[in-house]
Amino acid sequence: MLTFYFYPIVLLIILTLVKCRSTSNINNIIRFGNQLLRDNNYEDLIGERVGILSNPSGVFPDTLQHIVDNMYQYQQQEYINTNTNLWSLVAIFSPEHGFRGEKQAETGDPDVYIDETTGLPVYSAYSLTEIELSDIFIKQNITMLVVDMQDVGVRLYTFIWTMYDMMNATKIATETVTKSETETKSMKFLVLDRPNPIGGDLVEGPLIDMECCASGYGKVPITHIHGMTIGELGLFFYHRYLSNNTSTDSALFDLNLDLNMDLSTGDKSSKSSKSVAYSNYNTDGYENGGGYGYYIKRMDGYRRSDKWSDMMIHRGSSSSDSGRSRSSFTLPWVPPSPNIPTPTTALAYPSTCFLEATTVAEGRGTNTPFELIGAPFILDPNELAEYINFYCMQGQCSSGNTNTNGNNNDNGTEDDVCANCARATYFQPTFSKYNNTVVPGIQYLSPQQFNYELPNTGTYPYSRPFLAATYILRAFMQLSSPPSAFQWDGSWFGHPGVELIDSYAGTTVYRQMLNNFSYSPIDIYNYFKVDAVRFKETRQRYLLYA
Repeated sequence: MLTFYFYPIVLLIILTLVKCRSTSNINNIIRFGNQLLRDNNYEDLIGERVGILSNPSGVFPDTLQHIVDNMYQYQQQEYINTNTNLWSLVAIFSPEHGFRGEKQAETGDPDVYIDETTGLPVYSAYSLTEIELSDIFIKQNITMLVVDMQDVGVRLYTFIWTMYDMMNATKIATETVTKSETETKSMKFLVLDRPNPIGGDLVEGPLIDMECCASGYGKVPITHIHGMTIGELGLFFYHRYLSNNTSTDSALFDLNLDLNMDLSTGDKSSKSSKSVAYSNYNTDGYENGGGYGYYIKRMDGYRRSDKWSDMMIHRGSSSSDSGRSRSSFTLPWVPPSPNIPTPTTALAYPSTCFLEATTVAEGRGTNTPFELIGAPFILDPNELAEYINFYCMQGQCSSGNTNTNGNNNDNGTEDDVCANCARATYFQPTFSKYNNTVVPGIQYLSPQQFNYELPNTGTYPYSRPFLAATYILRAFMQLSSPPSAFQWDGSWFGHPGVELIDSYAGTTVYRQMLNNFSYSPIDIYNYFKVDAVRFKETRQRYLLYA
């Protein structure tokens, strides 16, 4: 009888464990900040004159309509229905690559032009200074700045620094107006939050050395991979650097309260002079000592560990339209810039972006930039792939046995699947480095997309993009023929010599350690671990998602 009952119980336990494991990997339903703003009929914008910083990625994931086009149409329809507008969209601001996204790297829109679809002025926040932007805010009488664009989770990607400049310009404009007016006027800065496509758990690489290496690729000390959403980064910037009373120790106000509630008394008859928050859909308000306020329209359903492929959306009817069913779909990817065409590219980018600052081609001018990498001075792409694959598998194959080449399992057979991430190939760029030249190299696939798991541990040792970047750079340095062919050279992007790599890395030490072959890639990675630990501690209070 014991045997009779024992086996069903064991089977039930096994099935339960399998179910729990598979449930943890079920794709998550998510709603972006822009969806929540739209679905609440833009009530958070009532009474405001609005400017928006956006680009082609600023679309609603459920309809793929651009937020600017939707806001413009909403205003037109509102005026037809009521003969008035409760808020006004008055200006568009664009980052690198332009509002409509057709510009290549290191270029943006003209300083100002008129958008044909909406008739609104478009100002290049990428090329204008903070003073010039603040003057525009004042002249256009803008009272609220809205941000809706997709970041990629890497410090040197310029969108977050354009947002930083816009926040600083908002601070300047508020201070300027306050000095010239008897009544204090406060602007608002609202970020419509979006996922970090490479996940929010990863924090890796150097902090910026502000004495040598602050630039348009990094203006305050954050790590190469920061693991934050654009809304969380904005809060970090605001609280530590860009509010009118910055302090690393002052209180944060994370509120979901009625707009008219006084925080000290709970009385809804008066507004708090210290902090306010919109109550709808988790729009959190932060004010720190007066001046302009920072607001976040938080996502619904986002999990910190999610990568892009882990998330899904509802498409179909809204909650107010019961006539059609709702279906779940994979989260669509709209390229935030011309050379980040897919989520797979975004996963590879943290490991291959440093190649822009070298004589190695990073794949621009191909269909898979930042995945196809190579150089004419690589004689044997198979040797290059073997070097980089050693990083990916780190001596581990799927059976768990340690082996530097990953070919044999415990029984001496060759049926293991190893965690390779590179294959030898040739490509011919149509523009940028080595255009119209056949280039030997590799196709690099980030181990993150495969979730290689170290057997019997449940850990993922291969998801270390900064370590991968270090292995990749060292591979090209060691296999360069002649050795002098590999150079630190950012002249393709207007930064000759070592200027670009030091700006990208945020330090001169990374380049110097790579140049010294007595330091292994692991040594270099471990050297900068302390920076990652420090930033993890610093960022903790600004994280809005579990």
